[in-house]
Amino acid sequence: MLDITVLNNMEYADAENFVHDNGYINTIGADEVAASKSDRVADTYYELYDNDGNMVDMISFYQYYNGENINNPDLNAEIVEQGWERVA
Repeated sequence: MLDITVLNNMEYADAENFVHDNGYINTIGADEVAASKSDRVADTYYELYDNDGNMVDMISFYQYYNGENINNPDLNAEIVEQGWERVA
């Protein structure tokens, strides 16, 4: 399992490459209205499986942001907080 602290000290693109290089796969993502901190929250989930196909770890990159769409740079979303966290 990866050390979340290490991921949080890397730029997102480097951290995502590191995650993939360590066997994690991008499985799902969600973007929804946030209850606190910001207008919306986006999560991208990465899972790690053992040789038998059992999930052994799940981590997420989250972004709390104000605006309409974090993935559209033309909409100028304001990132309030972002980081990596262990989900399971």
